[in-house]
Amino acid sequence: MSLIGTLWKDRLLRSGYIIILGSIIAGGINFFYQIYISRALGPEDTGEFGALYSLSFFLSYILLRTIRVSTTSFVSKLRGLGKDRYIPLLYRTIFSKLLILGSISTVIFVVTSAMIADFLQINSAYLVVFVASTFILSWLFPINLGILQGIQGFKDMAIANVSQSVGKMISGTLLIFLGFGVFGALAGLVMGAVVALVLSYFFIIQYFRIQGWESQKKGKMKKEAAIGGSDRKLLDGSLGYSEMFHFSVITLIAVICLGVPTNIDMLMVKHYFSDEESGLYFAATIFGRMVFFLPMGITIAMYPMVAEAHAKKEPTMGLLKRGMLYTGAPTAAVAVFFSFFPQVFITFFSSEFADAEDFVRYYGIFMLFFSMSSVLVYYNLAMGRFLHVYMFSAFTAISVVLVYLNHDSLTGILTTFLWVNIVFFVISIIYTFMEGDSHIKGASVDG
Repeated sequence: MSLIGTLWKDRLLRSGYIIILGSIIAGGINFFYQIYISRALGPEDTGEFGALYSLSFFLSYILLRTIRVSTTSFVSKLRGLGKDRYIPLLYRTIFSKLLILGSISTVIFVVTSAMIADFLQINSAYLVVFVASTFILSWLFPINLGILQGIQGFKDMAIANVSQSVGKMISGTLLIFLGFGVFGALAGLVMGAVVALVLSYFFIIQYFRIQGWESQKKGKMKKEAAIGGSDRKLLDGSLGYSEMFHFSVITLIAVICLGVPTNIDMLMVKHYFSDEESGLYFAATIFGRMVFFLPMGITIAMYPMVAEAHAKKEPTMGLLKRGMLYTGAPTAAVAVFFSFFPQVFITFFSSEFADAEDFVRYYGIFMLFFSMSSVLVYYNLAMGRFLHVYMFSAFTAISVVLVYLNHDSLTGILTTFLWVNIVFFVISIIYTFMEGDSHIKGASVDG
């Protein structure tokens, strides 16, 4: 059998690259959408959109990763314990509670819009208010993705993600063409999220129907699940509210830290530097983020597999090693390409962005180490090793403090993030491999 055929038999690789294929398509659409925006709006308006986009993306990113990862963990645990029939009840429980929380947080966002606009030096607070309209969707869509990831419906996940980019591209481009400027570019975010939410809900309902779960009565399931006070067990003794809350908080910490180098950096740059400089930096991040986000499909596929294997007390180190290999190889290749050929960057932009070449070099290498660290973060989270998340949060805080103390140049900011992440990656490798498959009594490390 050929090498490709042998590798394709690996469920982790096959599932991961289904997601990666969807990410490439979605990422390609997002890439050209941002390129179009940069060319249509120019550096100054691009800087304004970049700050608002990063704000929207960061908030959505936090909610997407926290809610999706938490939901995936609960679904994977139910599957590992052989209690799949409680997944619909879990879905209804999470959806109803987060709908309320999402509505409250959106109101708070609107109330504080003027302060946010002042910090980001945005001329109109109404643009920030419009970004707030995406907030409620950011609470609900991740639930659907978490269910799909937990049941390992990776193809449906990929299709839902692509639909979001398509909806954003079509609506946003049309509105910009009609002269709505930054407002039109932001409107695309809303339309894309609506399309993805509806489509992913359809996939989930179809799966429930195939399993025959839609015929179960809510009252009977609730009685069987013994839903009660904060310390009582949820879903037939499998999960507790306190456990769900604790895990979600830990996940939130990890997700915020993962979002700092890919989103908060842009907000800090917009605060400390001019519109033109922040526009150059944002343009460079378009390429740099490709290094991080393209191989994320492997991590997304690995996470529920590790969580389910952990619940079954099966070996997981083999999954981690393959996950790091499948992530590291393409990530390193892209980072090296951007390091040696940053001039390719210029062909996608006008000559006004020529000064961003050096930023592409640094950002690509930085994202290489950050993407490898993220694999270890998600692996340890799936294993319930919260100490690693605390270490991650400490290193993230150090990087933010260092940037606050030394923000004389954009290159200096990137160098700070790079070295902090290199140190964290080395420490993470040592910690993770020393722990190994410690959840299995007497187990040897799986190669």
